[in-house]
Amino acid sequence: MVNTNYITKDEARAVNSSIFAKNAAPTCSNRYVFMDSESIIDSMESLGWGLTKVTAPKSRKADKIAYGKHLMEFQNRSFEGLEDPRSRGRGTIFPRLHIVNSHNGQTKLEAACGLFALVCSNGLVVSKLHFGEVSMRHSGRFSQDDAIAAILAFEAKMARVSERIEVFNAITLTPDEQGTFARAAATARWGTEQASKMDVSPLLKRNRSEDDSNTLWATFNTLQENVIGGAARLTGRRSRPMREISRTQEVNQVIWHGMENFANTGVFSLPEGYSLN
Repeated sequence: MVNTNYITKDEARAVNSSIFAKNAAPTCSNRYVFMDSESIIDSMESLGWGLTKVTAPKSRKADKIAYGKHLMEFQNRSFEGLEDPRSRGRGTIFPRLHIVNSHNGQTKLEAACGLFALVCSNGLVVSKLHFGEVSMRHSGRFSQDDAIAAILAFEAKMARVSERIEVFNAITLTPDEQGTFARAAATARWGTEQASKMDVSPLLKRNRSEDDSNTLWATFNTLQENVIGGAARLTGRRSRPMREISRTQEVNQVIWHGMENFANTGVFSLPEGYSLN
């Protein structure tokens, strides 16, 4: 099954005009190297990687609207996707290369390995601590050589991800283990103190029949969707969906990290800087 859900430049511009800035923000110093995002789109497209989604934080500040941070997601137009173990024969996962950029000097050019699951229209981000980062150099115009380097690094990592998904799907969690994973996922977003007081059961509420199992992979997908989407209650109010690009990417990766560590050690642990105690 080939995904045809790509967007045009005009559609991307309607979401966020900063992607198409022709120069750096006036506030940038002379040492700032301008890397225009439109050249990234063109270079990726020339190699058969279409733009599938753009995201940008909402802002009322003119500088951020014109030059601010934005996320671009790319997918190989000819790739038929990976089988999603949650729905054999019916669900597909598409690897996506996530590239974050800005034109105001407030964000470095960075990339991450992403996955898009058709069964839930959900975007996942793979832990860079387990699979490493996709290196991006910030040295002026993004060339086809830069795109090739990024794609090769991405494809090498995705080969391992496919294998790991099958491992995650073969692991069944007990109710206590699911609760511990939910607490870890809550900690990733809200911190240790807040997570320790929360009822994490809403985070385990399944949103579709495909997640109606106790596997590590299905539980991860449920938690990721609910944590990012804001399914918890905090001191009497419902939490909000996450919007900030870098923070959303980080939380995604931390939850994946917890899944990886459990698969490897049987213990849910989080990266340095996070505590479950």
